[in-house]
Amino acid sequence: MQRKVEEAAQLTWAYSITGTPSLVVDGRYLTSGNMSETLEGLIPILDSLIIRIRATR
Repeated sequence: MQRKVEEAAQLTWAYSITGTPSLVVDGRYLTSGNMSETLEGLIPILDSLIIRIRATR
């Protein structure tokens, strides 16, 4: 458990996460709650990132 906590802290620092909710997609794209007026509005943003990533693979 301690290793997971340390890993999470390192990733939080590496991605410069300053608040929640924050999601990193494919290790390249950081999204956060302030990208949309509602959390539900964040879903289409995540969907478009996933589609983009899948298209490049």
